[in-house]
Amino acid sequence: MKDRLRRYFGQAVEVRAHGFAYRGDLVGADEEFIYLLGIMGWTVLPLEAVTSVKRQGGGEEERDFKLLPGAEPPTAAEREAKRRYGPRDVAKVHEAGPEGADEKNSDREDEGGTDRQP
Repeated sequence: MKDRLRRYFGQAVEVRAHGFAYRGDLVGADEEFIYLLGIMGWTVLPLEAVTSVKRQGGGEEERDFKLLPGAEPPTAAEREAKRRYGPRDVAKVHEAGPEGADEKNSDREDEGGTDRQP
């Protein structure tokens, strides 16, 4: 990844690291860190945490991914599948259980909950 960063020096980029997207001008990179200058000041990111880089305003097809040794770059279909994951998918995790599940749990608490003292 470090060798591919040269083409972005001095440009506005979007860097993904630690699950966040960081935006700013790519000022430099060394063996350990990437240096961005954004509107709020400097951002220094460990190079090993960076998962992808693209020119700010560029499309997803421009994104350079950090590849694992021997791994193939993701296909367009794989990239699209990752982008489809959205708030509705998160909501499915938090849906209520089957009917009456809350009443069963409240009955158990009344029978011998942990809050009771002998």
